[in-house]
Amino acid sequence: AIIGPIWQRDANWKFVLPELTLGWSAIDWAHEYLLQPDGPDAGQPWRFTNEQQRFLLHWYAIDGDGRFIYRGGMLRRIKGWGKDPLAAALACIEFLGPCRFAAWVEGTPLASPQYASCIEIAAVSQDQVKRNTMSLFPAMFSTRAIREYELDVGKEIIYAYRGRSRIELLTSSARSTEGPRPTLIVKNESQHWLPSNGGDEMAAVVRRNAAKSRDGSTRILAISNAHAPGEGSDAELDYEAYMQKPEGFLYDSIEAGPEVVEALRRLKANAEEDGDREILRAGLEFCRGDSNWVYLDRFMAECEDPSNSENVVLRFYFNRLAAGSDKAFDRVQWDRLAVK
Repeated sequence: AIIGPIWQRDANWKFVLPELTLGWSAIDWAHEYLLQPDGPDAGQPWRFTNEQQRFLLHWYAIDGDGRFIYRGGMLRRIKGWGKDPLAAALACIEFLGPCRFAAWVEGTPLASPQYASCIEIAAVSQDQVKRNTMSLFPAMFSTRAIREYELDVGKEIIYAYRGRSRIELLTSSARSTEGPRPTLIVKNESQHWLPSNGGDEMAAVVRRNAAKSRDGSTRILAISNAHAPGEGSDAELDYEAYMQKPEGFLYDSIEAGPEVVEALRRLKANAEEDGDREILRAGLEFCRGDSNWVYLDRFMAECEDPSNSENVVLRFYFNRLAAGSDKAFDRVQWDRLAVK
């Protein structure tokens, strides 16, 4: 199943791209100034996958007045897909690169940097966000970027232009997040933003901070694995809001089909049938998209591991909504079986 425009194709089987977007300028800037922060290509020039580029083209889609089509978004993908690196690259673009409409040049939109940008990377756990998105920044900026933008790269705050612009991390102390006037907010792993850990309060503060932008261009991007229905996580609330009113919100997700559920259930019950492993592997390959670094053999081993519950495997490796094992029933499946 596919939600969102990133994998949508037209009648000629070509990917559907926005007519007007600032994304091309943003992508070119990232390729010129950023580096791959980890893995076998660490230190090489940053390159987006085709799938990631399409996401950015839609994220930066604008209307005829130069205003963003989407007021915010959710990127929901499997474990290891590269959500944190993509969010970090987007944060860098919003921090220093061309990311706001400036003018029309022969019908083509021209982008310019955001003056005095303030990027907030938000999570309910300081350790979580330090290990994930914030840990990538020191290795992402090229020597040229550090020199040209006068960067001071710290662990919790990164400054540019001698303090005029910054990237900072926010944690779940809701009171401490009040005050800044951000130009982009990234909600990190919002499937973990629960009422029990203050995630609901933090999400409310994040929304209020975003609403303070003078020109209305401040947006919130959430990155998440599939949430567990019924937990009341911020990721679940974003999903339900999108289902009710999809206009103006870039929710993008690819998840394996229902055949995977039955194949995995049989595998877990030691009642495997011919073709079940092929079904699971095809589901994993579909969900990884263009992220070819995702090692399918390892994910197949995770599917077979008895310590991984069926619902955990479905959520984190097949990107399917699945209720936790402590729930009396799977609400998603219940809704699908309901008589309309």
